[in-house]
Amino acid sequence: MDVIMLNILFFLLYALLFIICIGIIHFIFTILEVTKGVEGPGYGVLTGILAGISSSLIMMLIIHNMPI
Repeated sequence: MDVIMLNILFFLLYALLFIICIGIIHFIFTILEVTKGVEGPGYGVLTGILAGISSSLIMMLIIHNMPI
């Protein structure tokens, strides 16, 4: 497969993982806000940081386990 096409596919997969992780983490923070009744001012930044870390770790796991 062409290297450019492979890079595009990896970028699309990483972007999709990032969006999914943002959704899951935002859902968890929403549940915590509803149950605890506490609103945190920095939940948007924290959601982005945690989604970036988790999607990067998932992507590294996928690339590590790929056959060459």
